[in-house]
Amino acid sequence: MRQRLRAPSLLTATIAALAACQGGTKPPAIADKQSAPGAATDDGDRPAEIKQSELEAAQGELERACERPTVIYEGSIAVNANGYLHPVERGDDFIDEPIPALDRVVIASSRVEFTLDYPFEKPFAGVVTGPITLRRIIDAIRAGFRTMYEGTTQRDIPGMMNKDVTGRYGRAFHVIDDLVIEGIDLCPDGSLSISIGS
Repeated sequence: MRQRLRAPSLLTATIAALAACQGGTKPPAIADKQSAPGAATDDGDRPAEIKQSELEAAQGELERACERPTVIYEGSIAVNANGYLHPVERGDDFIDEPIPALDRVVIASSRVEFTLDYPFEKPFAGVVTGPITLRRIIDAIRAGFRTMYEGTTQRDIPGMMNKDVTGRYGRAFHVIDDLVIEGIDLCPDGSLSISIGS
């Protein structure tokens, strides 16, 4: 584990770029919800609801960011999987390799909490107990997402690969197969900060 300030995620950088294209310098206020559901935006690619959802996720990520986190993991782990592989660059290609040090204790505490608040509107509060290893953290995150997606319904969004997913945690525009764990940080308050990509 090393300690450093986490750079903004790809999602945050993308949202900032989208906002800049609209003439702004930061994501617009969440109150800007006057576009009709499913209406095309000025960027031409995404319905307004999806764009707004991504803006809200980026703003939430910025609000939750902990200062001086201890990095536990950076990479890309499939959420809807059972294995412990991640892509590693080898020359001009990426190959799946086992995640190293899965069973090494990474936190002295026997209990650590985390929150999953992407891609749904309502957050999931999770807990990891016992010896806190990367394997246990990954398993708890995966279990949290399986709970969030349990009983959801999904429908196609015309002209897009995204899906409109609804369930007890609200609405999302990604299916569980879209999600990857990009980063796991230990915050100074003892909680985990989880970065999810899609």
